[in-house]
Amino acid sequence: QTLLIFTYKMKQGNLPRDTRVEPLVEEQFASQLYELVELSPLTWLPLIPALALANGVDLSHDVVNAQSPNAAEAAGFFFSSPQVIFPSVAIVSLSALWGLVNFWKMSELKTMVLPVLIQVDASEEGSSKATMLPPRFTVPSQVESFVASTSSSWYQRTVNQVERFFANEGAESNHTMNDCSLETTLFGVEDGLELYLSSLRSHTWLCITSIVFFGTQIIPRDLQVLAQPSGVAIAGDPGSVLPELVTYSTLIAISFALLAISPSTL
Repeated sequence: QTLLIFTYKMKQGNLPRDTRVEPLVEEQFASQLYELVELSPLTWLPLIPALALANGVDLSHDVVNAQSPNAAEAAGFFFSSPQVIFPSVAIVSLSALWGLVNFWKMSELKTMVLPVLIQVDASEEGSSKATMLPPRFTVPSQVESFVASTSSSWYQRTVNQVERFFANEGAESNHTMNDCSLETTLFGVEDGLELYLSSLRSHTWLCITSIVFFGTQIIPRDLQVLAQPSGVAIAGDPGSVLPELVTYSTLIAISFALLAISPSTL
């Protein structure tokens, strides 16, 4: 993608041939990545109810916190307690859906803004060469086709409604090239780029919060129980320790995987 953009810009005469593209890409990528991880301290406030929920499980079994010497007495109850396991699974499931929507939306937009590299026959001998076409957003008919395709299925229409809700636009609002900017036309809402940057930022926070919460409050005590010579006998709910460890380890793995695709979403 970087090579395509660089070659296209150079063909347009916007960049000299001796331009080093690596520093430009690194600077831009670092700037976007910094925006994703730059979080206000206030964004950690929603973590307080999650910690309170964990402390509620601990205190109900005479455990102060996950670092207490008797923390193992609450092990297993994070799986067997519906008020803990159901919200945990629901939050990570929502996070997975959210991350996939971000990835899908930005992938669709990349097909419009990246130059197109195609292979064409160069001679009768069958040899071929590569040629570059301008990005699709430079062709009005391609833009109209893209806009029409964004509401061709039920899930696309659902995403459109969610976008308009968070952009404070009416459900029936319609943006065309004749009355708005190209960015608004492609995203379907005003300030769509900023909306999705905020979405990526918030989603990154949710993934990190899940990893921190599950990885510090639940997983360590399960590993501690399983590492003891007496095994799960010291656990508060012995039969739920292993399912608890597997479940929350899976939730952490999903959160890490969602974090891993965030850079490629940009």
